Amino acid sequence: PAAMHAFVCSAIAFAGRARLLHEPALRVAPVVLSALAPAAPQDRSYAPQVNNEAEVWDSFPRTWVPLASVFELDPERPTPVTFLGRKYVLWQDQDGLWRAFVDACPHRLAPLSEGRIDRKANRLECAYHGWAFDSDGTCTRIPQIDSVALGTALGSPRSCVASLPVAVHKRLLFAWPWGGLPALGEGPGTPEHLLAGVRENVSTYTRDLPYGWDTLVENLIDPAHIPWAHHGLQGKREDAVPITMSIPRDAAASQTGFSFDFGDRTMGLRRAGTGEFRAPYVVDYNAEFQVPAGATPRQPFRLTVVCIPTRAGWSRAIIYGFSQAELPPRRVPPLPPLPKAPAVALKHKKSMVSRIFGLMPVWLVHTLSSRFLDSDLAFLHNQEKELARRAPHSAAQAYFMPAPADQPIIALRRWLAAHAPVLGPLPPPITDRATLLDRWTQHSAHCYHCTTAAGRLPVWRKRAAGTLALSLLFGMRAWPARLVAAGCVGLLWALGWAEQALRFQDYKHYENH
Repeated sequence: PAAMHAFVCSAIAFAGRARLLHEPALRVAPVVLSALAPAAPQDRSYAPQVNNEAEVWDSFPRTWVPLASVFELDPERPTPVTFLGRKYVLWQDQDGLWRAFVDACPHRLAPLSEGRIDRKANRLECAYHGWAFDSDGTCTRIPQIDSVALGTALGSPRSCVASLPVAVHKRLLFAWPWGGLPALGEGPGTPEHLLAGVRENVSTYTRDLPYGWDTLVENLIDPAHIPWAHHGLQGKREDAVPITMSIPRDAAASQTGFSFDFGDRTMGLRRAGTGEFRAPYVVDYNAEFQVPAGATPRQPFRLTVVCIPTRAGWSRAIIYGFSQAELPPRRVPPLPPLPKAPAVALKHKKSMVSRIFGLMPVWLVHTLSSRFLDSDLAFLHNQEKELARRAPHSAAQAYFMPAPADQPIIALRRWLAAHAPVLGPLPPPITDRATLLDRWTQHSAHCYHCTTAAGRLPVWRKRAAGTLALSLLFGMRAWPARLVAAGCVGLLWALGWAEQALRFQDYKHYENH
């Protein structure tokens, strides 16, 4: 029985230790498996949403699934994530390896993401009844059973928690939730293919958005909205010009996605380049600015966004940043890593933007990123609700898209109809602005850098208030005390702004002139 138990749990965990792969690149031999192919190809009529979760799961492209950025995960806490309505928990074991489990304790199905990491025993502990699981998902402790019956309970395959194969590449944590052997190598649907061209060790920003994955991708492959929706943040309304667009007629035919050439104007400069949808998760831009003769050349425009379908009417965006940054520290140091071949460091000339962002604390960069996504969030949340109401079976009937800039949208909708269903039905619209633009729930609460900053703000507020009180009480006649008091007042204002920026700030286009 013990041998059978070990075999079954190992099968569930999929060869635990050997499956975890690490930065900067995945070094594994390829296996023969067709990535991107759905489990059971079927003919589907074009519909924005499919209301059967099992049908979506069975038909979705089989690729490595991006779940989270390890740059933002707290290594000392279990973190919940969702993909296509199914819940998982991510945690880092004592060896420094990331693990992905189904987020349900096999005892009474309590979420393991509410538990804790037992560093001494190197296991994930359920906070409900204390059941504990090792790095492969094998149950190693059941406090409610004595030693006589404990061996039988631990020997049951039902005591295991399902563990997924995991790979970390360019700070993105991928999992393989489909069963069987994962697709490896550098082909379509692999981490290397999806993140081709992304620099190593750069920062990221993650946001859970109250609109669907299809709406998120649709918005990202639409450069025409930039000068209007993001006026004052990236360019201005005056930058809007007719956009040249070139896209293959059969763009939707390939499971691997499509690319398009475009030319527009942003920040007062003409820009020309290529946008690419690397199905089913990544939108990547690579463009050059056209500067006047004799002017200083601008750094190329690069943007990579990972788009994840989490649940009906919700998606997760992971945006790669401009500057390099260190990973969150461990309070309990991991074991020394296995030796690996030294990586060849590529030198990149830093742009002014990357230098500025590199000097800013990560939490402040994230608040600015939140502002950017806030600026079109209300549009997209309500747009997809209206689409579902007007034409639940055909976006082509609801949208009127006569401009060349609309061609990628048409290609995406055709691609979705051919290759990937969208989970539905949509939840009711969110009418409360504080809930719709809730930065804390959508970002800060699951970001190590922002939760750390939020925890330090009260301490700084207390210190500033105390220093202000002392300066007012003992020294307002002296000019140094007055300077200190003025500085404390300014600091208290800044701390109040920061606390609010981490949680909620409304965005009103009618005030953005």
